[in-house]
Amino acid sequence: MELNEEIVPINECTRLVLEADLEVGKVLNSFSQRQRLVWIWKYIRSEEEQMRPLLNIEQLWNKTSREKCSVKAESLRKLGNEEFARNDLDSALRLYNQGICTSPGADGQLGLLYGNRSAVLYQAGEYRLCLQDIQNACSHSYPERIKYKLIVRQGNCLQKLGMDKIAEICYSRAVEQAGHRAENRETAIHYIQMRKEKRGTKQPNVARIGRKDIEVDAKNPGYPALCDKVAVNTSADKGRHVVATEDIEPGELIASDQAFISFLSPDKYLTNCLHCFKSVLLVYPCRTCTAVRFCSPHCRDTALSSYHKYECRLGLLDLHRTEVEHQIEHPFSSSGVLLLIRVLTQTSPEDILNRFGEAVDLGTGELSLTQPLDEVYTSDDIHNFFNLANHMEQDFLSKVWNLVLSVYMLCFLRSCGWMESRDLFDPLSVDDIKICFIIIHIRRITQANTHQVAELLSCRGGLLKSTEVGMAVRPTAALFNHSCWPNTIRCSVGSGVLIFSASTIKKGEEITDIYTQLFYEADNSTRQEKCANYNFTCNCRACKEKWPLLNKLPDSLRETDPHQIRVSPESLENSGSILNHLETEALRLFKEQQFSSSLNKWIELNSIAEDIISPPSRLFIKIYKNLQLNVWCIYGSGRSCLQLEEDPRTPL
Repeated sequence: MELNEEIVPINECTRLVLEADLEVGKVLNSFSQRQRLVWIWKYIRSEEEQMRPLLNIEQLWNKTSREKCSVKAESLRKLGNEEFARNDLDSALRLYNQGICTSPGADGQLGLLYGNRSAVLYQAGEYRLCLQDIQNACSHSYPERIKYKLIVRQGNCLQKLGMDKIAEICYSRAVEQAGHRAENRETAIHYIQMRKEKRGTKQPNVARIGRKDIEVDAKNPGYPALCDKVAVNTSADKGRHVVATEDIEPGELIASDQAFISFLSPDKYLTNCLHCFKSVLLVYPCRTCTAVRFCSPHCRDTALSSYHKYECRLGLLDLHRTEVEHQIEHPFSSSGVLLLIRVLTQTSPEDILNRFGEAVDLGTGELSLTQPLDEVYTSDDIHNFFNLANHMEQDFLSKVWNLVLSVYMLCFLRSCGWMESRDLFDPLSVDDIKICFIIIHIRRITQANTHQVAELLSCRGGLLKSTEVGMAVRPTAALFNHSCWPNTIRCSVGSGVLIFSASTIKKGEEITDIYTQLFYEADNSTRQEKCANYNFTCNCRACKEKWPLLNKLPDSLRETDPHQIRVSPESLENSGSILNHLETEALRLFKEQQFSSSLNKWIELNSIAEDIISPPSRLFIKIYKNLQLNVWCIYGSGRSCLQLEEDPRTPL
């Protein structure tokens, strides 16, 4: 992807504006926000020759880089074949998927790509998905002269799925399809015989994770994403926060929330669904761009009917990925800005102005919003999103930067078709000014309320690894305040989240989440600096008592500070033996992929630990980590590596 070298990054634009401000006697510092915005717009208009390349979104990049291209698709297919021959199934799958998304679909090219991808899926043991791709290949003009190879693979899949009689029919059809050429018939018979001999081949040990659906058992009547054992309170020092109205045991589901907006990380465009974040093996490409993938026609159609048609029209995601890869400084390299765009493009400018236009103070640029007390709080309500805390008290430089950013966004919204298309340098209307201030308000919300979305990667041999997938704003989950030692654990489900209790939570106790780092991962001053970025000071127990880092904590219960011990030395010794036995059992169950049983053992461990010792302790950290890992394996998003310990071969 090629960027226009004439583009001026946003910080450069801000610098130019501030230098001009110095020349006119720092007038911006004494202006209202509206006066500043109008002044910046007029300044940009007066410097049209210098600023037009900056604001003309359509000139930002070379559009041909995101068009469908059969030459590029064929190159990707051949590269995929090379990776398959090296037995790198993940890389082969990625390249075939990319080729499918790049191909315009002419001359049987898509048929070959689907056929090649079916070979990867077969080797990975994904037999049902392989059958789907064989059908896709046949529906997209797979070459007749080698179609017998697909039919053999179809029979092999059916055999693996226990449908031997239908598999035999496929094998007979494959021999017939091979025709009269002796070479083809011999090849078909060879493949059939070879697969039959491997009928009992054992599949590698790859953990199957994230399979179980769950919702809160009894929903809170005012907050349906929360359970009925909690309430949302408000105070001057804590704002809105969640407290327990009953005792909550470890491992109970407290919240099941969905994202109002989410944004997939650029490095996951080729492996995860843009809309729901689900890890995908069979991709559904965007109909016009090559940047992203979808897991289903439903996700693709939903995205294209709202936000993605605007991103796609201008190739914004291609631009963002290029900027991230090359560390180019531009406003669209900020994921927060892309989240902002997704908020607005869920509806129309008329609707945004009808809902929030009257709330805009044109002098200060602030929005005065109230939360209706008698309405049910749901995460898909745009009013609840707009009412989230933003905590962004801004200095003068930040305010100018945000005003310049709002000008960028206004130009983008005009260029992509969300707003009425006008000349870039037409004067600002009152509605334009309101939209700019609403843009700033949304950006402040996303800065303060965006959380990581992750998935658990399951590799060969049972190795598990967490990896970031993207970011999301979940309005109900955002009501939980931060603690450096939270009493909850969370796991991502798509772009949504599940929040479980990590310890016993007493009635009246605040329920907390983690925003930055746990106490044992960073020292107190480092954690407070990160909290300061969100304009609050953490007053959790770990911060008040200045709990030590992990390497400063005692290695065993015997070495623990006596003030933390709650039982006699004899009871402590006996409890230690019980804890060791439970831990051994929990780890064995986990290794056997009995995640629910392993989770129950760690919950039992936690209950005993709470009776004999108080935190901080390595024991509680170990329990916390393993509770979270088991919860992820049961409920969370995950995907498996496809590498298999088999001889490399060329895809059929």
